[in-house]
Amino acid sequence: MQETVQPWKSVWPAPAGTADQAASIPQDLSKEEMTNQRSFGSHASNTKGRIVHIKKTALLSEMSQEWLQQQQQEAGRMQVSSSNSTESSTGSIMNSSDVSYKRDNGFSTEKELVPLPEKEVVPVPEKEVALSSLPETCSSSADPSSAAQKEVVEQPEARASRYWSRSRRRCFILAGLSVLLLALALGLGLGLGLAAKRRRSGAPEPRLHALSRVSATNWTDPGGFDHQAVFYQGPSKAILLSLWDSQNETWSAAVNVSRIAANMSGNPAIAIDILPGTALAAASLSLGDYFELNIYYQSSQMFLYELYTHDPLGGAWTLGSPTWAVPTLNGSGLAAYHKPCGPPVPGVCTVDNTTMYVVYQDDDPKRKSSSEHPVRMLNRTGYSWHRGFEIVLPGEPVGGTDVAAVPVATSKNGSAGLAFMFDSAQDSVRLLQAQGLGKNWTQDTIVNDVPTDPPPRIAAMSYGEFAFTETLVGVLDKAGAIATYVSGKKQDLDLGALANQKFSALSLGLNMRAFGIVDDNIAEFSFTSRNPTAWSLVGNVLPG
Repeated sequence: MQETVQPWKSVWPAPAGTADQAASIPQDLSKEEMTNQRSFGSHASNTKGRIVHIKKTALLSEMSQEWLQQQQQEAGRMQVSSSNSTESSTGSIMNSSDVSYKRDNGFSTEKELVPLPEKEVVPVPEKEVALSSLPETCSSSADPSSAAQKEVVEQPEARASRYWSRSRRRCFILAGLSVLLLALALGLGLGLGLAAKRRRSGAPEPRLHALSRVSATNWTDPGGFDHQAVFYQGPSKAILLSLWDSQNETWSAAVNVSRIAANMSGNPAIAIDILPGTALAAASLSLGDYFELNIYYQSSQMFLYELYTHDPLGGAWTLGSPTWAVPTLNGSGLAAYHKPCGPPVPGVCTVDNTTMYVVYQDDDPKRKSSSEHPVRMLNRTGYSWHRGFEIVLPGEPVGGTDVAAVPVATSKNGSAGLAFMFDSAQDSVRLLQAQGLGKNWTQDTIVNDVPTDPPPRIAAMSYGEFAFTETLVGVLDKAGAIATYVSGKKQDLDLGALANQKFSALSLGLNMRAFGIVDDNIAEFSFTSRNPTAWSLVGNVLPG
C-alpha cells in the first residue's frame, strides 16, 4: 500500500558553475546504491527522519516565493521511479548541483535521477530575496546527529545598512537623553555642592534684605509694662516686626505685617508692592485703653503707605495712610511722631486731641514750591488727615535726604515742640525747631562736616530731666561709621566690642535705646542721659 507524502516546502536552486558536477553523477545505480544516496522519512514505523544531503557549503540566503512556485511545478514533471521497491515514498532530493527533484506516489518503476537543464536554472536576484521565505531548519528529524543544520550568513554590507537604518534614530535619542542626564547631574551636583558648602561654612540663609533700614518705637501699657517694636525689611521685601516687653523680656518671632495686611484686605499687592530698601518710620500711641502702632514705608512707585494696628501683639494690620496719593522723592527718608496731649483726662486729653506727624521729601511736580526738593509734613488730628504743608527753609535740602523728627522743648519747663533734621545743600545737617503746629520755623546748624554725596542716614532722639531739652543725633556715613552729636556738639561714640563694626542702618528711641543693622542682624544698645555716647550692647533682636 502506498502512502502519499507532501513535498518539501522549500527547495534550493543550483548555483552557477555546478553543471559538470551534476553530470558526473552515475545514472545506472542499483537499488541498494540508490537507497544509500537517498534518505527517506519513515511513515508510520520508521523512526528515522528525512535527511537532505547538502554538499554545497555556501547557500544562497534568500529566494523569492515566485521562483519557488515555478521550480516546484517544473520538478513535478521530473519523476524518479523504481519497480523493485516494496514501498513508495515521496520527498525532495538535491544533488551535488543543487538540482531540485520531486517524488510522486504511485510509481513502482526504477527511479531515475534527471538533472534540471542548465539553461532553465534561474538565478535569484539578491534584491528580491526575502529572508522570511526560508525555513529555520532543513530537517524535521528527531535525530540531531543526522540533520544537516543550515546557517544563514548575512552579507556585511546588508548588516551594516540595516544597523544604521534601524539605529540612527535610536542613537540620536540616546545622545539627547545623555546630554539631558548630564545637565541634570551637573545641576544637581552644583546645587548639592553649594548647599553642602553653606552647611560646612555654617552660613545661614539671610534674614534681612541687603538694603534694609530699621525703625523702632516704644510705649508703656496701662499695666506699667514697657514695650518695644522694631521694624525692618526681610529678604523678600516684606515689612517685618519684632516685639519685646518687660514682662517676658524676650524678642518675639518676626511678624510679617505686610502679608497680614494683604490677607485682611484681600489685596495681595500690599505684600509685594514694597520698595527694596524703603525708608521706614514707626510711631506708637498708648492712651488709656487706646493703643495704636503705625509703620510708614514707600511703595515700588515711591508713594507713601501706612499700615497700622490696635493689637499690641501685632496680630491684625490694616492699610491706612491718606486717601490721596503722596509721592516721595527717590531716596527720601521718612520720619513719624505721635504727639500725645498729656495725661488721659476725660474730656481734655483724648484720642481726638492727639496728633500724628509724618515728614518726607516731596516729588509732586504739580505742586508749587519755593524749593526744588521741598520737605513737607503730613499731620493727622484724631482720625482726619490733612495735606502736608511745605516747611519753608532758608537753605536748600539735598535731593534724597534722610529726615528725623523728635519732640523738643522751647525752655526748661516749656511745652514741647518738634525738631526736624535733614541734610542741606550747604554740606551740613540742619536742626529745625517749631512750636506746636505753627509754621514759623527757625534754623540752627548742628553739624558742619557731613558730606552730601551720598546723603548720610540720620537718626535722632531727645531727652532731659524734666523735658526734652537735649538731643542726640547719630549720622551714619556710606562707610558704615557712626558719628554722634549731643545738642549740636560732636562727641566720640563708644561701641565697646563693636567699635570696628560697620553698620548699614540706625534707629534711636526715646527710651534710651539704639538699634543698628550689622552682620545680618539687629544689634540693640542701651545708654544713659548722663553719657549718651557710651553705648552698651544688650543683645540681638533676631535669634541666632
